[in-house]
Amino acid sequence: MTELQIHFLGSVWFGDRLQRLLPIEGLIKRLDRVFGGNAQATAPPDRFDRYEHYLDPNDDRASSINLGNRVGVGESYMQPRESNPAAPYPCTGTFVDLHKIYSATWMRPRLCLLYVLALLAVAFSPLPVVAQIITDAQELPPDNRTAFLNGIREQNSGNLVAALRLYQQVHRQFPLFVPALFNMGLIYDQQGLTEKALDCFGSIAAHSPDYPNLNLFIGIEETKNGNARAALAPLSSAAKQSPQDKTAWFWLARARLMLKDDVAAMNAARMASSIAVNDPSVLFLIARIYMDQQDWRGGAATLNQILRDHPDLPGIHEALGTCYFMQDEFDSAMAQYNDELAIDPTNGKASAMVGLIYCQRGNFQSAIPYLKSALQQNSNVIYLQIKLSRALWSVGNIDEAVIHAQLAEKLDPENTDAHYILLRLYRQLGRTADAKRELEMFQKLTQK
Repeated sequence: MTELQIHFLGSVWFGDRLQRLLPIEGLIKRLDRVFGGNAQATAPPDRFDRYEHYLDPNDDRASSINLGNRVGVGESYMQPRESNPAAPYPCTGTFVDLHKIYSATWMRPRLCLLYVLALLAVAFSPLPVVAQIITDAQELPPDNRTAFLNGIREQNSGNLVAALRLYQQVHRQFPLFVPALFNMGLIYDQQGLTEKALDCFGSIAAHSPDYPNLNLFIGIEETKNGNARAALAPLSSAAKQSPQDKTAWFWLARARLMLKDDVAAMNAARMASSIAVNDPSVLFLIARIYMDQQDWRGGAATLNQILRDHPDLPGIHEALGTCYFMQDEFDSAMAQYNDELAIDPTNGKASAMVGLIYCQRGNFQSAIPYLKSALQQNSNVIYLQIKLSRALWSVGNIDEAVIHAQLAEKLDPENTDAHYILLRLYRQLGRTADAKRELEMFQKLTQK
């Protein structure tokens, strides 16, 4: 690793809290199995995939900056004048006495025009692009070296936009200065721009495939981009190159899990856990693998292990609630979902699950605020719109019940539950024509 390169040597991931732990369709099926019913749902998008990067100042690969006293390439100096006071500073080639030429009156306006044009050409001409691989900032001209170092300072301070602008400034003139390109990729990664990050790392791989940590970050970006199979080779290479690096094993486990290779995923996660004992991100990944295998007891035990040391981490109580829910331990599940909401009131899945448990117990008045809160986070969950409509209908709020049944019908025009509820509500409101239309749609869909 070069002296001037920023390292992101750890990744803490508590994410995939909404959809990837257990799709809401799976929970709905569980409700149907326990309580009966004809459940249909559309899962909300994954809002909770979080990746947090940190700098590790204790890592011996992240050495301090030491520029020394070398004069940078490109520094200029002034040479002494010739004995002729009218002579310009010397340059290569034969000296021409422009003073004698300019002394001719007819040449003066032409030479002035040429002189102005020459100055404009120099002023507006683009900087030369140096197309050679550079891995050491010592090789940059002073101005570019200063811009790069300022970019590092801005990046370390969290000013990613300013840092990116400085790196881009260096990159435009020195497109193959690898540290600037690498750090641009890291910034794009933090901004969630995985495609741009991959472009940066791919450009480095085309010219410097052995650049430190390159395989690791290519694998991370491919995993984040959903290309788990493409991530396996670079992540495996990174783990082989640095077998004591938790991060490589962690992301290799995530890629394996995405490919439903639970055994290989658990092996990689165990390797990460042996390196970083009791690391919550690794333990959470292990719990998720258990849950993917429907080993709810194993998942619950691992999640409780995290909570002993980190009781306020977002997402852990929600996952534990799911483990209890899938074991029919509904009181314990509700307690965990409420603990999650105390930490993160915007957790839509926790709100939805509390509301659904209340609905199945017939406590519709208590269910309504939880279902509304969940739909505020994602209004496109058809099953929750239907459940809220039924709950409102049950407490006598017919007008609002119609609104949510209509939203469900709009989201899925072929949803029989939505048409049936509207049929009943329109009849109760005396809207005969609307009720007839809903009856026809219901009969048409159920006779398919």
